[in-house]
Amino acid sequence: MFTNTGYINEISKRLKAFLDEKTYTHCINTAIEAERLAELFSADKEKAAIAGLLHDCAKTANVLELAAKYNLKLDPMIMSSRQLAHAYVGAEIAHIEFGISDEEILIAIRSHTLGNDNMTVLDKIIFVADFTEPGRNFEGVELLRRQAKTDINEAMITAIIGTIRFVLDGRLPLHMQSLSTYNSLISERDKMND
Repeated sequence: MFTNTGYINEISKRLKAFLDEKTYTHCINTAIEAERLAELFSADKEKAAIAGLLHDCAKTANVLELAAKYNLKLDPMIMSSRQLAHAYVGAEIAHIEFGISDEEILIAIRSHTLGNDNMTVLDKIIFVADFTEPGRNFEGVELLRRQAKTDINEAMITAIIGTIRFVLDGRLPLHMQSLSTYNSLISERDKMND
């Protein structure tokens, strides 16, 4: 179970009112997995648990309405996709509704669908935990879980490749940030191997 502080318990209780049961369970599982990965990769476990809990807090909301309410300036492709917009709106909900002001947590929430060009360990943990939490069942998840036990960078590369493949197989528009994240991760890996 994830860190059982009063603060996290309060977030968890309040979150339940924002989500349907399936999404709420996914968020709890992601928080548990994120905390486990934080332990493995020497990241802040409480930040990982909070970001994991709140990463999908906008998943069942009217994200377009909230994006306008929060005055978010998102590119048209993000605004045309609930799947992409929920990460950005979720960071705003985390900040405004849950009082999260820690920018590392907010960036991790914002980055959990497309990634970013300079992902921190926490960003990678949330992205990967979203894929590897115990409720996930898709082709390749076991490989990703094995990688996540030993190398968060390789797990992240596998996860972003999976995201790109899913989009391409569905013949959906591919946001350039996914490619940029992939290229950034490969560049980071190559520098580490030099």
